[in-house]
Amino acid sequence: MTLLVATTNKDKVGEIRRILAGLDVTLLTLDDVQPIATPEETGRTFEENARLKAVAYATACDCLAVAEDSGLEIDALGGLPGIESARFGGEHTTYPEKFRLLYAAGAAGSSARFVCALTLAQAAARKSEVSHRAEAFQKLRGFLERQGR
Repeated sequence: MTLLVATTNKDKVGEIRRILAGLDVTLLTLDDVQPIATPEETGRTFEENARLKAVAYATACDCLAVAEDSGLEIDALGGLPGIESARFGGEHTTYPEKFRLLYAAGAAGSSARFVCALTLAQAAARKSEVSHRAEAFQKLRGFLERQGR
């Protein structure tokens, strides 16, 4: 079986390879396939965005594809940055810079959640359809440190 992991993040791919070690699965990433237009994340939830991406990549590659959408929901900030986590502070802002902005906005010590939604989609015989889809959703609850590292 071949599985397209819709990412170019080497660390994510490494983790997935370790988890699937010993199984008859060939992993491909976005670096391994012809360039595919990045789907717009127009969903209003992590689940919707993961679904949009998985379906778009499965359809474009005529394959089984898995995509995720994830981020932080910080209670002191009304659930922000939420689905905008990756873009929070600007597209090219580093994670340390993002956290400085979050702390400056009052996130220090707040309860928060790391949210991750995954969708696995299988392309159908007709490229305009998806024949199968499976989804998972998880929230990890905790607190932001009172002071950044």
